[in-house]
Amino acid sequence: MANFINSNLVNLIISLAVLLSIIIFLKYLKKTIDHFRKEKDIKLRRTIYIIKISRLLSFILFLVFMSVIWGINYSGIFIFATTFFTIVGVALFASWSILSNITSSIILFTSCPFKIDDNVQILDGDNTIEGKIIDMTLFNVILEDSEDNVISYPNNILMQKTVVKKSI
Repeated sequence: MANFINSNLVNLIISLAVLLSIIIFLKYLKKTIDHFRKEKDIKLRRTIYIIKISRLLSFILFLVFMSVIWGINYSGIFIFATTFFTIVGVALFASWSILSNITSSIILFTSCPFKIDDNVQILDGDNTIEGKIIDMTLFNVILEDSEDNVISYPNNILMQKTVVKKSI
């Protein structure tokens, strides 16, 4: 009985250490992203998406660590995860642009070729678009043209086009 209590106490201490480590990591990551945002003069609302993704990945990592520490039986979880990821994989394959838009959003965030309030021209042959960037989300860039039309341009397509940053 005492061995069981000692084992649970050790697992609890390790779990708290992992939780504390992930919290410290997230605070450090948030400070690093905020420093990068200020250095590159990026709007705060752009960094919110990156912080949300990092929190989600950290939560998943925390769950994996907890399952290892507490010795959860993986057979049932493995079957559930395989089924879940198969369904998600089919859904992402059916709409592949969702995943590529999120990836493109992260690349656009880190490379900073343009930012909110910049006037840009997206060269696309006869479909060239010109306007002011009013928002940059996980899935698209929102532009406002000279006639006050709001245009949503997908991130993955934007990565493939030439974008000219216009001076005012």
